[in-house]
Amino acid sequence: MEIDFGRWEGLTFQEIATRDPLLVERWALGKMDFRFPEGEALEDFWKRVRLAGQRMVEEPGENVMAVAHAGVLRFLLCHFLGLDPQLHLMFEIRHASVTTIRLVDGKAVLAGLNDVCHLEET
Repeated sequence: MEIDFGRWEGLTFQEIATRDPLLVERWALGKMDFRFPEGEALEDFWKRVRLAGQRMVEEPGENVMAVAHAGVLRFLLCHFLGLDPQLHLMFEIRHASVTTIRLVDGKAVLAGLNDVCHLEET
């Protein structure tokens, strides 16, 4: 489940930037204590995503597929790659793209990011 954007839910980025420019500046810093107005804090979202990541690792079988919003995928990348969650905004996640993470001996390897070959015309 994507983060609760609170009163920003359903607005375009431009609408948000016009209404709350100072909050947008704080959000862009990626600090984990940021809370969306009337919504969820990044720290709480990070905790939820980490739990989902742990459940994925514990899932029996060789492959796990998650279909998720970009925010969830950014935080999952940080979780699996051992990156500080404040770096989540460094990943651009394209619509309908496939990101592949391989777990090898308990360590994550980013094997693909933003693959859209399934969208190409043949």
